[in-house]
Amino acid sequence: MGAGVGRKIKEMTVASKVKFLVVRALTDSFRRAGYEFNRVARKIAKSELSDEQIEQLNKEPLLAVIETEESAPDAEQDSSADGPADKKAAPKAPKAPAK
Repeated sequence: MGAGVGRKIKEMTVASKVKFLVVRALTDSFRRAGYEFNRVARKIAKSELSDEQIEQLNKEPLLAVIETEESAPDAEQDSSADGPADKKAAPKAPKAPAK
């Protein structure tokens, strides 16, 4: 194996998790840290927030904040909404009428 291959595998392993804040307002509408929140949960990648914004969100009593972590999508996966064309499900045949 080449020297770069082991390093690439290690980098992919380290970057395989993404941390998010899931935030929802306890009121109909609420603004904090440059974002507007409502009663529907909003997921924001922590990498998009400054330390100051994270602190503001966590300390705000009118917001419910949960930290979560998810696996990052593989870089080699197709990123289209439907996925790769060759993996689409074939259309289902119509059901035969009941006798």
